[in-house]
Amino acid sequence: MSVTSREQKFSGKYSSYTAQDRQGLVNAVTCVLSSSSDPVAVSSDYSNSLSIAREVNAYAKIAGCDWTYYVQKLEVTIGRNTDSLNLNAVPGTVVKKNIDIDLGPAKIVSRKHAAIRFNLESGSWELQIFGRNGAKVNFRRIPTGPDSPPTVLQSGCIIDIGGVQMIFILPEQETIISDYCLNHLMPKLLSTYGTNGNNNPLLRNIIEGSTYLREQRLQEEARLQRLDHLHTPLSSSSDVNPIGDPHGDTIMMEEDEEDENYTRGGIRPNTYTSSSNNAVPNDNVRHIENPSDLSLDENRYIKPPQSYASMITQAILSTPEGSISLADIYKFISDNYAFYRFSQMAWQNSVRHNLSLNKAFEKVPKRAGQQGKGMNWKISDEVRRDFLNKWNAGKLSKIRRGVSVTRQLQLHMSKFGEIPAPESSSIDPRGIKAQKVKKSLQATSSILGESAPQLQRTQLTGQISTTTSMDVTTNANVNNSSLS
Repeated sequence: MSVTSREQKFSGKYSSYTAQDRQGLVNAVTCVLSSSSDPVAVSSDYSNSLSIAREVNAYAKIAGCDWTYYVQKLEVTIGRNTDSLNLNAVPGTVVKKNIDIDLGPAKIVSRKHAAIRFNLESGSWELQIFGRNGAKVNFRRIPTGPDSPPTVLQSGCIIDIGGVQMIFILPEQETIISDYCLNHLMPKLLSTYGTNGNNNPLLRNIIEGSTYLREQRLQEEARLQRLDHLHTPLSSSSDVNPIGDPHGDTIMMEEDEEDENYTRGGIRPNTYTSSSNNAVPNDNVRHIENPSDLSLDENRYIKPPQSYASMITQAILSTPEGSISLADIYKFISDNYAFYRFSQMAWQNSVRHNLSLNKAFEKVPKRAGQQGKGMNWKISDEVRRDFLNKWNAGKLSKIRRGVSVTRQLQLHMSKFGEIPAPESSSIDPRGIKAQKVKKSLQATSSILGESAPQLQRTQLTGQISTTTSMDVTTNANVNNSSLS
């Protein structure tokens, strides 16, 4: 198939990125595709967990977030299998499914909902929809009905049938995911991979350049500005310059931001003071007496003035190793702030949102033997390095309002004399000069592990004859390996 203008535009746009980066983008998108709220048959029939590393002769592959189907014939049917409903009547009976990709048992999908066929005349793959509830390709409705024109599929098209999304991939075409699709998927991509894009430079730049992220940051800035207006300075004495004075040596911090009242073991009603036995004296930090312990049930109606970034930083710093799972962040906030312990779980969405948007936080692999799925979170190496350099140079006398993470680091350093760091971090916790970390795509595994196979070889040597007596042979080698 000849290279289309669409492919040329894509190749030019991302020509500076490696094939591995582009494949990583495809893998990342596949992992965040939606599925039905109820289990669908295809997820068990062709589950990625059942796959092994092998080469498959296939014309194409169709992949969902947790399954992969290899196209090895010229027509693939998609729908809802009903024969399996009769299995209980005859125990032990093995029923051959009359469709290839079973999206049942939800009845929103028709028995024969769609078919993907190879058009011998045009040399392209086409999607025909029969089901009354229709389908979408690249997040747009397509014609429905046996007499409606079919939709031509390119490598990278995202199909949505009954709420189950799948990506169509051809071995002989470069897989192109349109900007329109990426915009629709951006909330999930950002939530799943963060602004770092799972250490994939292509994904990271796409996320950083997205309108969605820009809007979210503007909203967050507006929210922080509103919070700033709610607080008043601690003192108006002449020895403290007003906030915003570009020539002052110090700033006045809000009482709620200054006194976070937490220790490594959790929050207790004690205060940060420069005379603490474990403290490293620093005249740059002001210390306020906390009037109440917000972890007590009696304070359930008092919403903590701390920002989510502050509480997340507290949670990270509460661990000796300086990294913590998302579930433990929730637990830390619930244990130490009664307001959230007695609130509905909507605040957890805000926590996830802040982790994804704030460059001060980044993912790190879990410790050996640590239970649970996913990754841990830590203070980013860049933020840690910048803070320690300023601390050692005595340049922390002036902290910009709204920098919640830096404030928490300063409070913690004042009390404990060190910032906890994961073993994998190259930053010495006591501020010894460290070399800049070089990150690679392989440095951090995908948080979804081996959930998406990747297409490695892209040559299709066989030809599909346009005559009635077809000699169909393929050599489309697909390596069903895990995400790197």
